[in-house]
Amino acid sequence: MGDFNYPGINWTDDSGSTATATQDEKLFWESLDDNIVTQHVKVPTRMDATLDLVLTTEPDLISAVQTIGKFGETDH
Repeated sequence: MGDFNYPGINWTDDSGSTATATQDEKLFWESLDDNIVTQHVKVPTRMDATLDLVLTTEPDLISAVQTIGKFGETDH
């Protein structure tokens, strides 16, 4: 799990880096793809961005992820 800010990656449908992706975003996506890592959060977690990722090497390990909104006065 982690707090990532990679807006150039399309997490919603696992289509990978977008045309506007930075080199870091492309490398991160390729690393996940090369190692068969599944990202389970499919909805934005901060405004329109998916910052919070749940990554596993077992696609069926997590059946559903629910976001519950902002926790307290901070987004960290």
